[in-house]
Amino acid sequence: MIQKMFILSTTVQSVRSRTMFVFGLLTSAVAGVVIVFFVAKATGANLKVTPEFSSSAPKDLPLEEAIAATLALSILGVFLAWGIGKFLPHPKIIFLVGAIIGMIGYGALAFAKADAIGDALWLNAMHFAAAIPLVGGLLSQRIDYFS
Repeated sequence: MIQKMFILSTTVQSVRSRTMFVFGLLTSAVAGVVIVFFVAKATGANLKVTPEFSSSAPKDLPLEEAIAATLALSILGVFLAWGIGKFLPHPKIIFLVGAIIGMIGYGALAFAKADAIGDALWLNAMHFAAAIPLVGGLLSQRIDYFS
């Protein structure tokens, strides 16, 4: 009886620590994006982007949209890391290569969607501000940490 309670308590603590770890990664990614967003606005950047699946004129990127995109893609990254760690060999290498390919793709997308080169550079700075704590945090742990 006592041994079963100890195992249950250890499992609850493990789930709680995993949840707090992921919450910390998400918070640091969003904080990085918010800081870069405000620095970009303070330096006079317009941050105008062309809306997805639209040929309309570029519009200002609202902070809420940047935060929502950061959260959605960060959560996707956490689940991707879990899947890679659970089902593939050499998970850290595979995750790192996938993250690099994703950053190159999103970097090119920023240049395609931004109204000016300066806006694209600031958008890429936001991508890096989100990716560095997220990818670094996931690679600092065992990738199958989430299994």
